[in-house]
Amino acid sequence: VYKIKEKGLRVKLDTNGSHPERIRMLTEKGLLDCIAMDVKNSPQKYVRTAGTAVDLEAIGSSIALLLEGKIPYEFRTTAVRELHEAEDFTEIGKWIRGARQYYIQCFRDSGNLLSDGLSEPSREALDAFLAAARVYVPQAELRGVS
Repeated sequence: VYKIKEKGLRVKLDTNGSHPERIRMLTEKGLLDCIAMDVKNSPQKYVRTAGTAVDLEAIGSSIALLLEGKIPYEFRTTAVRELHEAEDFTEIGKWIRGARQYYIQCFRDSGNLLSDGLSEPSREALDAFLAAARVYVPQAELRGVS
C-alpha cells in the first residue's frame, strides 16, 4: 500500500471488516482514499451467511470506524434469496445507522460458488429489503438491479 501511495495512485480497500485495527492503521496513516465494506447480514444471521466463525465485535468496530467518516466509504450487502429476509435489512440498517452510503446488491450465480442452492431474490423482495433498510439508512440504494 505504501508503494502504491508513493506513486500517487488512489487506494480503495474492499473489506469484510474482520480486522478493524488494520483499517484504523491504514486510515490514520493516510494510506486509503476510500473503503467499501461488505455487511453480509444481520448480526443474528452473520455466521450462517459468512459460512464460518465471525467475530461480530470486530465487524461492529469496523462499522463504527467507517461511520466516523474520516474517509469516503460505502457499506454493501449482496442479497441472496435463501439467506436474507426484509427483517434482516432492518437489523443491518440499525447496525449502520447514519451511514452515508449503503448499497444492496443482487446475488448473481457466477458458477463458481463454494456451495450450491443459492439464487437471486425477486425484484419484489429487493424492493422490500430496500424499504426496510431505508428506515434507518434513508440513502440506501439498490445497485446493479435492472
